[in-house]
Amino acid sequence: MVEPLGVPHRRVVLVPYQETWAKLYIEERDRIKAVWGEVALDIEHVGSTSIPGIHAKPIIDIVIAVNELSDSDRMQNKMESLGYDYPRDVGIPGECVYGKGGPRTHIVHVTESRSSQWLNYLLFRDSLRSNAGLAQEYQQLKLALAEKYAEDRAKYTDRKASFVRKVVESN
Repeated sequence: MVEPLGVPHRRVVLVPYQETWAKLYIEERDRIKAVWGEVALDIEHVGSTSIPGIHAKPIIDIVIAVNELSDSDRMQNKMESLGYDYPRDVGIPGECVYGKGGPRTHIVHVTESRSSQWLNYLLFRDSLRSNAGLAQEYQQLKLALAEKYAEDRAKYTDRKASFVRKVVESN
């Protein structure tokens, strides 16, 4: 059964991997690329929906690399035309964030192409894609945290941070 996209605000809901997530990412990437043009140096699918075989919150996470973080501000109207709102600073240093849907179906992170954030997104994703054991370890952690923090997405995310840091630092 294909699960719909979207998770209510602050909640944690994990579903089995859906092959449609890759296609949904490509469709959204193309829509974003059409309005961002050359301002977007690269656009990548990140987060657990980009890791085949593991449970994930059914939210497509996308990261856009730009030259300067202020480039994100210039794109606000164009992203709004695609259905995104712009909370901008959500407490992640060196990033601006756009969200789509209520409940959220897509989250777009914008960061500078030479930043550690950009590299860390790609390192973490690629590490899990290339190491099935590591991906399963991450899934088990997520499932346990989702059960414990089903109503508190901030704590769920915070409790995953040491695992993410360990994977990134080992590369």
